[in-house]
Amino acid sequence: MKLAWSLKKKLTVTILLILSLCIIVFGLYVQDYYHADDKALAVLQHTGVTQEHGVTTLTPETTSDIGIIFYPGAKVESIAYLPILEKLQHLGYYCYLVDMPFRMAIFHSNAAQDVMKQHPNI
Repeated sequence: MKLAWSLKKKLTVTILLILSLCIIVFGLYVQDYYHADDKALAVLQHTGVTQEHGVTTLTPETTSDIGIIFYPGAKVESIAYLPILEKLQHLGYYCYLVDMPFRMAIFHSNAAQDVMKQHPNI
């Protein structure tokens, strides 16, 4: 009986240690990502660029009913894509850049649904 309890205790401690190690490794992994450069940060200051509820919106100067919902690449700061989206904005498209948990779209794969609900006319 005492041997079985000791084995259960060792197994529990081993599983907790492995789980803790996995969480630490994941945390370190997601902290190493590509950051936005100065050019991308400058786009945030332009007219027609707003950030709200985890979505950066680039509004074109002319009215449009066409929008692009952009999912950033894994381990890339979302605003790093603003220079590309700004070009699409100047072509007359609404652009919605969605922030992702841990900078990975796999953790919020249905983010476009939220944007489409907020902007049903686009």
